[in-house]
Amino acid sequence: MSDSETHFWIGAAAGVLACSSYKNIQGQTTTVQEILYSGLLGGLAALVPDVIEPACNPNHRGTFHSMFLSSLMAIVNKQVITNNDVSDEQKRLTVTASAGYLSHLLVDATTRKGLPIA
Repeated sequence: MSDSETHFWIGAAAGVLACSSYKNIQGQTTTVQEILYSGLLGGLAALVPDVIEPACNPNHRGTFHSMFLSSLMAIVNKQVITNNDVSDEQKRLTVTASAGYLSHLLVDATTRKGLPIA
């Protein structure tokens, strides 16, 4: 089981990568300020699963640590990204926060306990 610090830093890296990739796909460059903010957002989002379902024991993983939620987040991201009524900034923030959150689930998936399906 990873600790909060590990989840934060992996989430921060995932947030920066997601933000930078999104900007690159849009043909834009990522500013230093965006790198810092996306790292912070990704890191904080990576802590959310254990805030909702605290890691007080190895069996703490429920719906918010599940493959179902991962799939649902992918669907929501696709809907947000393809929606012309959503601003570019909102799309970038959604992708960045989702990457941080999902990084937590990916790290947890590599443990012996894995992730529940639902």
